[in-house]
Amino acid sequence: MELSIYNTQLDLIGILDTATEIIWHRVFHTSGDFEIHVPATQEVLSLLKLQHLITKPDTVEFGIIETLLLEQNEEGERLKVAGRFGSSLLDRRILFEAHTFNTTVEEAMRTLVSACCITPDNPDRIFPNLELGSLMGYPETIAFQATYKNLLSTLRLLSETSGLGFRVRFLPQLKKFRFEVVQPLDRSFLQSENPRVLFSNNVDNLLTSTYQERDQESSNLALVGGEGVGEDRTLIVVGSETGMGRREVFVNAKDQRKEEGMTLTEYYQLLAQKGQEALVPTSAVFEGTVRPNENITYKVDYDLGDIITIENSQWEKRIHVRITEITEVDDANGHAIIPVFGQVKSPRVATQDTSDSGGGSSILVNPNQAIVSDGSGNLVASTTTAQEVGFLAGVTSAIQTQLNAFWNLMYPIGALYLSVLATSPSVLFGGTWVQISDKFLLAGGPTYSPGTNGGAASHTHTSAAHTHAIASHSHSSAAHMHSIASHSHSSAAHTHVIPAHNHTLVAGFAMIRGNTGYIYNRQKAVSPAWTESHKNAGAWAASSSSNSAATELGGTTDNTGLTTDATTPGNTGSTALTSDSTTPGNTGSTGLTTDATTPGSTGSTSNLPPYLAVYVWKRTA
Repeated sequence: MELSIYNTQLDLIGILDTATEIIWHRVFHTSGDFEIHVPATQEVLSLLKLQHLITKPDTVEFGIIETLLLEQNEEGERLKVAGRFGSSLLDRRILFEAHTFNTTVEEAMRTLVSACCITPDNPDRIFPNLELGSLMGYPETIAFQATYKNLLSTLRLLSETSGLGFRVRFLPQLKKFRFEVVQPLDRSFLQSENPRVLFSNNVDNLLTSTYQERDQESSNLALVGGEGVGEDRTLIVVGSETGMGRREVFVNAKDQRKEEGMTLTEYYQLLAQKGQEALVPTSAVFEGTVRPNENITYKVDYDLGDIITIENSQWEKRIHVRITEITEVDDANGHAIIPVFGQVKSPRVATQDTSDSGGGSSILVNPNQAIVSDGSGNLVASTTTAQEVGFLAGVTSAIQTQLNAFWNLMYPIGALYLSVLATSPSVLFGGTWVQISDKFLLAGGPTYSPGTNGGAASHTHTSAAHTHAIASHSHSSAAHMHSIASHSHSSAAHTHVIPAHNHTLVAGFAMIRGNTGYIYNRQKAVSPAWTESHKNAGAWAASSSSNSAATELGGTTDNTGLTTDATTPGNTGSTALTSDSTTPGNTGSTGLTTDATTPGSTGSTSNLPPYLAVYVWKRTA
């Protein structure tokens, strides 16, 4: 098998094809690991160095070399290389700030990776070449709180609780790393949407199998301690087992803070979830060696993280579980696949800290299950398992007791409750309430004692008899005069000039006097000779006997300049115009007085400003 080797600059530096054994251990909820055995030649030693990357055909994971071990024996020198997959890069960061989420698991994972590796406040924390993959929109929701925890450990906890996986892929052509959230498929016999997968000794695809049940670390009741010290510490109980079967554990949840804006109910939910995490049911695990491509094909019909059905008919054991691990082994014996089938909702086995130091993070998953409680908050019906019902009933009882005390503090006797809904607060919080209707609320004080009533919804406006008068007064205009001052109209001396010009007759025309009383004319350039056609009637006293005696007229007249004499017109004279002075008479004085009137009542009118009507109740007991 050929393995590609990349240096820390993400450049391809060589191909390794001399490995004698490759162990590729894939893990769904966290980073997997690998181990490679190879003869220790100089070429191999130059390729395989700490922090160099290794990629394997037909897999999305890539390895980061973290351990180099040289061995020498009678067979020669050998090199053992080991490390973890790309997701281990996230193990290099912690949560610098407090993070509280109430969103989808996918959004929470992406936000944490971005805050710690891609867009942290401190630029020194940036992971070069790391980017987020596409947002897939997976619906699983979560509420959790975590501070100063390892990033990879936090993501693992989110994965174990929600069933979603995550990985960091290497993109050699882009020289980038990409963080992705993945959702495996349910291929078990409990569903019909996807093709089903069965591993069984009856269908010859399960070669060896190991089945284990274990309850040594199991627990079914948790006492959860939140904020506070001594008697003031917040405590809730999760679970309701009794007698010999009751297995108790204390969970120190001091790190779960009731932040500003968080309701008491939301804080109780965080504490209850911490208790749920500590409860470890009896575990059931199948492990076996399978034929990878006998009647179902690995990475086609099933893959890491999928939920499948596995059985051993001889043991009468059949469970529907998630493939939590897959180990691929390539050695002298060939290719083998060893899956580990864990529980669909695997327990988180951990020793709880019983000191006052606190620690850990909080996860709350909103499951796709229904629960029903009575008016007192006691659980009466559920689609969850009997054990889960017991856990929830214990949580509900403890929370309800503290909620009742909380409502008494929020709404003591004499308190008011306002809402646009008609539901009485006695249904919501208990107690005795009286509804207040059709009244405004007024802040009490020295003038208006709290608890007193007054005012009216309408008011009548009236006006007493009265007179509107205008005093006598005069309008006048003072004497004045309109006049036009004396002035003259004149014209300055000036000259009118006609420029020299010519009057010209075009040459080539002639006139003759004929004895018959006609006039002959022609244009010389057009008609070289005189003809009868040039004759026109005329009335001349004498005439020539022949038209040959005609005289040509034409030429240019002399130029003659014409200039008018300069003249100076006389002054037109000055005439003064003055209007007579007039004194207009006084316009007179006139007194105006209105009659006295007594208007009637205007009637009753509404005096309400814009308002929003609400239901108001007052607690009386």
